[in-house]
This record gives sequence, structure tokens and C-alpha cells, in this order.
Amino acid sequence: EEGEEGKQWVQCDKCDKWRRLPAGAPLPDSSAEWYCSMNPDKTRSSCSVEAEPLLDEGEGSGKGQTKPTEPESIRARRVTEEGVEEFRIRWKDRTWEQDSWVARSKIMDEQLLIDFAASEQRRLQYTQKQRPRVADYTKAAKRKGSQFVKP
Repeated sequence: EEGEEGKQWVQCDKCDKWRRLPAGAPLPDSSAEWYCSMNPDKTRSSCSVEAEPLLDEGEGSGKGQTKPTEPESIRARRVTEEGVEEFRIRWKDRTWEQDSWVARSKIMDEQLLIDFAASEQRRLQYTQKQRPRVADYTKAAKRKGSQFVKP
């Protein structure tokens, strides 16, 4: 079923960018893979082309549907080969399979970035507490009379 004219979006299975389909373009099967190169709009038919702004008002998510609007949280961070900082967004009322990568410049909600930085800081502190230091291994080996550690 086709929605409002000009409001149909698909997500590339290679680069995770959302592409607006031209009015009247056939919608891909929701179970089939779709790539930017399949876009009838030649100005957006390559993964190397920048994505359109993602956080528009009043739009939803899924292949052949409207794209997601309201981010719930940021799940991960990466830097692309081109040096673009991107964040993995979890969308409200969507499943984890519909999470998508969004360029930092497209994220309008600064609080999302602040919350993500805080959670990353907590994660790093936790992992540092859980990881034994090398000195701890050395002390334990000496106590047990390890042949690998010189007294």
C-alpha cells in the first residue's frame, strides 16, 4: 500500500541510509534487500551520496513506509572511512532490527548525545573495575609459586 505522495522511504541494506522514493516509484518487498543503487532517483542512487535529513516531523519507519521520527536512545558510535561520525539510533515504538546509523550532523536532540556520553563513561568505568590489572596477576602467580614469574 502506498502512503502520501513523496513520503515513501526505504533503507539501504548496505549503508543503512534512508532514501526517499520518488512519487509513483514501486515499493520494494519488505523481505527483499534494497540498495541505494536501486533508487530511481539518480541524485540519491549511491551509498556515497549524503543522506537526506532524517529527523523530520510526522513520519514513521520500515521498508516502503515512512521513516522514523522520534529517537529513543543512541546505542553505538562509529566513524566511517570518510571520517563521518555516526550514531546507531534506537527509534521509539520500533524493534532493534530497525535501528539505523545517523550522521552526527543530523541529530537534533543534544540530550541524546549527552545521555550516550554518560552511559559510555559508566560502561568504561565498569569495565575498568572488572578487568584485573597486570600487577594483580603477578602477585597471584608469585603466591602460587608460578614458574613463569621470576621471584
